[in-house]
Amino acid sequence: MNYPAASGRPVERLRNENAPTKRGITPYRGLKKSLLVSLIIIPALFLSVFAAGGEVAISEIAWAGSADDPTAEWIELYNSTDSTIDLSAWRLVSSDGTPDISLSGSIDPHSYIVLHR
Repeated sequence: MNYPAASGRPVERLRNENAPTKRGITPYRGLKKSLLVSLIIIPALFLSVFAAGGEVAISEIAWAGSADDPTAEWIELYNSTDSTIDLSAWRLVSSDGTPDISLSGSIDPHSYIVLHR
């Protein structure tokens, strides 16, 4: 399942399949699906993700809708590095494998990207 990136802004576990591991750290970390589904919005939630020598963080989640739109589902990622990060080899994967979302596009340095349905 692919989700379009909306205007410079992209859901649970991130994986950069081309990123090397570093000191035994796997190239992804994430939230468990049960946590995502149980929470409506988590502002300023930062989960670090190893991304080719830098960091990408999940900065906001509205996976079960929001107060303004109960059908809206989106996740915001933040690139804290000085380099653009290509997301073409990245996937968002829940602990049970559903959803398993292939990403596309890129995140500019010190910028956000939102994935939405």
